[in-house]
Amino acid sequence: MNTTKLTPEEQKKFENGVIQVNGTAMNRTALGIIDAFFQLYPNATFAELKEAFPDSLNPSGPRAPKSIFKPYSERDFGVVHSLEEIKTEFEKAGLPYEGLFFLQDDEMFKTADGVTVIVNRLWESKDTSTGESDLQNLAQQALKYGIVINKFEPRKPFGKGSYSLDLLEPEIQKKMSAPETIIIEREVIREKKVPIWVWILLALLFLIPLILWLTGAFKSKPVVIEKEVVKTVVQVDTVYVKEIENIEAKFNTVQYSVGSAVLPEDAKFALYDLAKVMDKQKDIKLKIQGHTSDEGSVTFNQKLSENRAKSVVDFLISRGVDSTRLTFEGLGSSMPIDKANREKNRRTEFILLDKKKN
Repeated sequence: MNTTKLTPEEQKKFENGVIQVNGTAMNRTALGIIDAFFQLYPNATFAELKEAFPDSLNPSGPRAPKSIFKPYSERDFGVVHSLEEIKTEFEKAGLPYEGLFFLQDDEMFKTADGVTVIVNRLWESKDTSTGESDLQNLAQQALKYGIVINKFEPRKPFGKGSYSLDLLEPEIQKKMSAPETIIIEREVIREKKVPIWVWILLALLFLIPLILWLTGAFKSKPVVIEKEVVKTVVQVDTVYVKEIENIEAKFNTVQYSVGSAVLPEDAKFALYDLAKVMDKQKDIKLKIQGHTSDEGSVTFNQKLSENRAKSVVDFLISRGVDSTRLTFEGLGSSMPIDKANREKNRRTEFILLDKKKN
């Protein structure tokens, strides 16, 4: 994890929260806390993640699965787990795990050491084994890492909901999540050639072998080799690119009504976040691309994809984004990403345009 040293003033702001999680259900709030952690600490390993959010924060799950790991093991229900470990453990015990964890592609995370992480879905306002509020324990732990909770609904542990993240201190977040600098060392070895006049002189001296023997002119002269180390620093800031990718993934979890280009309310939730990112990063320009499945006629799908892309642009403009920074196009069903899965092909893509070309 990033161990960047903060100034006293930055430390005070950090303690008040760098990222705020707004949740509308207990389990989605928990998912938002882990998302915020990866926004602040993208270089965290799985061991560091487990140290930050130990299993003891959520000792047991509610009702039937309260002893989900026991007697198969002694572990607590926990906060986050390795997907591969859960698959192995549950298959060995002959238990299903699909309803116990967030398993959608945009709900899972990957640590810096390549571990796929899943978050528990089951949270209690009064833990079965301890009587404590699981989510309150998680929220208090998150505060140690610069994450604050705006609100959550502890009385609706199984209700559907969503979450959003507000970046309260962008400069501190950028400083903490900055990618590590990669140093590439390249050795350049240059060999000095012997000047031609030396060879001419040697040829002349060859005519006088005695003098050459006495003076040692035939002795080979050392070749001088210089070593020059060139250091190249490569540093890429991917913070805003990652934010836009995450927002696009959340937007596409919401489905439009059949044949409609009217933005669903849950989709607007993701676009609020996108407008905030574009407000903070003024040089970002986006192309919104609409795609449909191959159901219906080509003409209808083309028009529908254009209208859906335009609805995204119109919403962002209504949130204060300059129209010159946005373009849109509809591609109908011409560019499927999975011909066997129509649902995946119904999507909206947020394409970050090249600053030099736009």
